[in-house]
Amino acid sequence: MRAVLPYPVPREKEVRVMILSDVANEADDHAAIVQTLLTPVFDVRALVAVHFDADLSMERSLEEGRKVLEALKAPTGIVLPGAKGKDDTSSPGADLICREAMRDDVRPLFVLALGALTDVRIALEMDPAVRDRFTLIWIGGEGYPSGGWEYNLSRDAESARKVFSEVKELWQIPRPVYSAMGITLSELYARLRGKGAAADLILDRILSWNMLPAGAYRSGDAWTLGDSPAPGVLIYPHQYCYEVTDRMTFKEDLSYIPAGLPLKTRIYRKVYSRLIIEDLFSKTELFSRGLVSFV
Repeated sequence: MRAVLPYPVPREKEVRVMILSDVANEADDHAAIVQTLLTPVFDVRALVAVHFDADLSMERSLEEGRKVLEALKAPTGIVLPGAKGKDDTSSPGADLICREAMRDDVRPLFVLALGALTDVRIALEMDPAVRDRFTLIWIGGEGYPSGGWEYNLSRDAESARKVFSEVKELWQIPRPVYSAMGITLSELYARLRGKGAAADLILDRILSWNMLPAGAYRSGDAWTLGDSPAPGVLIYPHQYCYEVTDRMTFKEDLSYIPAGLPLKTRIYRKVYSRLIIEDLFSKTELFSRGLVSFV
């Protein structure tokens, strides 16, 4: 599925994208998913509902993912179940990763992982040949060089170890980078309210989560669009924002340790947050004017 916006884009730049999201878990996934779906050089092959290591968490993400597609008036058939828990050995989402990775298509495949890496691990176990057939962009892991506990990593650390030991092309956006995507509630309200069902869904989700006890560590008048760098680094190259280093993996305490493998990781040290955020606002504005369709 691809968005058509009122300006032309070069079709030779088109890439295939799969989104893996624990969208029911918090409030920033909605913004990242909407931005991805509204980007005209992305052929979005699926939105896979990811668990967050809680009862029925995948099922809740599946339902929430469909709400996002409905708000965009886009086909909900691209929303697929992922693994129900970190011990699963199969899932429709993982099966599609394998099929897309092995498909005869000149357009590169990018898997945007906004949560636990369970479904990526399952795909590698189903068909090890996929290891060098896609690029994984993961929002997760603590900052370098020390590492430590981080939410997405902690949901399934064993799958993260498997993925880090096998996937060839890995772009990692760790917590110090994704947490820099801060934005005030006043700006969110001013820029999103009344800009269509998708914009209102993003805003209402953030406003409601801001009132929960789980949001107590936040200031109360701001939020973090922490998942949005995943599409952001594809929309704009961010050439000077990363370094390519030897692959690391995770110890039991989730700190980093050299993997000892002939693999590299593209580690982002920063992103241009305003570019990413303004792109979200611009695309939801165009959608609200009826200038976006899907093919």
